[in-house]
Amino acid sequence: MQVQQVARGLLAFQLTGSYAAVGIVMMSWGIPQLLLSLVGGAVADRVNKRNVILIAQTGTGTIAFVTAILIITGVITIPILFAIGLVQGTLFAFNMPARQALLAELVPQSELANAIALNNMAMNATRIVGPAVAGVVIAVWDVGAAYLLQSLIYLAVLYFLYRLPPSTSHLRGAGSRGSVPQEIAVGLRYILGSPTLRLLMLLAFVPTMLGMPYMTLLPGFAVEELSRGPGSYGFMFTVTGIGAVVGSFIIAWMSAFPRKPLLQALTGVGWGAALLALGPGSLAFGYIGALVALALVGLFSTTFQTLNNTMLMAESRPEFYGRVMSVHMLTFSLFPFMSGPMGAVADQITAARTFTVLGASILVFILVASMLTPRYTLSAAEPADAGFPAERPRPTGAVP
Repeated sequence: MQVQQVARGLLAFQLTGSYAAVGIVMMSWGIPQLLLSLVGGAVADRVNKRNVILIAQTGTGTIAFVTAILIITGVITIPILFAIGLVQGTLFAFNMPARQALLAELVPQSELANAIALNNMAMNATRIVGPAVAGVVIAVWDVGAAYLLQSLIYLAVLYFLYRLPPSTSHLRGAGSRGSVPQEIAVGLRYILGSPTLRLLMLLAFVPTMLGMPYMTLLPGFAVEELSRGPGSYGFMFTVTGIGAVVGSFIIAWMSAFPRKPLLQALTGVGWGAALLALGPGSLAFGYIGALVALALVGLFSTTFQTLNNTMLMAESRPEFYGRVMSVHMLTFSLFPFMSGPMGAVADQITAARTFTVLGASILVFILVASMLTPRYTLSAAEPADAGFPAERPRPTGAVP
């Protein structure tokens, strides 16, 4: 994924020279996720999650190989890249709810926070290696070679996925289960009926929609505004990944910290401030200033999202894991829709100024949300031996 993250954005910018075009390509990835994520969550709660992941990853690797051939033969165009994004987004809509839900089945509830932090640490480690490798491959060969490399890596991915144990939560209540649309409705009612889940979903949606489109602007930002090549662009993702890995270590170290809502609010403020600083930092200190700001963006965004993910799973019953995570994954389908408008804005005011606007928006939202829910923000989780039933996760805090 990280190799493709670099290759796709750079390819779209090379084909058009437009921030908006890169945003449109990103939107193609979000459209099927927006339409199918809830279906993917319902499916994950009905079948063996490992098999869903295997099928989705096989399809993703195949699409990467086809894309490489299209690039190498000179056939690739923006419309084709858009169509490929639709297919990849469809696979992602089924892959991620199943993946996140399966994680919660593989470890005891008491180790969930550490497991999610470790999972994010592993993914963010690829953000260190993947973009750097992609930058070198693109600089030495071309974008097609980067896609070909990605397709080969998926062979190893499939081997390790096959060795995972099958999931079992889909067997709970199987006899009384309704149709997929009915189960989606049940899942939505479950989330809307919990004030804590509602707030956590809001805290997932808004910062992600505002804070993630910056990645869409990085290819043009590196090439046009910082006058850097593919290698430097890839290293910007690498530095962001380093910050993210540090953030994952911090969350793993603080997994027993009782005031997770407060910690999430503080990291949300840090995320907004770091993204806000990316624009002025790059203008004042050039490429080095951008790298420092990106490292902080990676650190704070990862800690914020990991905390949010942990608290969502801790507040949910196992039979709803897939559907809860499918609603959460809608955040990753909506932010590509912000990429198009943000690309158009960057075409008018530059990417550096757009970063500042997005960071300030996150900062204001987190501060307002925290002030409106002070009892939740300052609440603490119950102690581990508080006697909660084993079949129901221990709450992280309650919204009045």
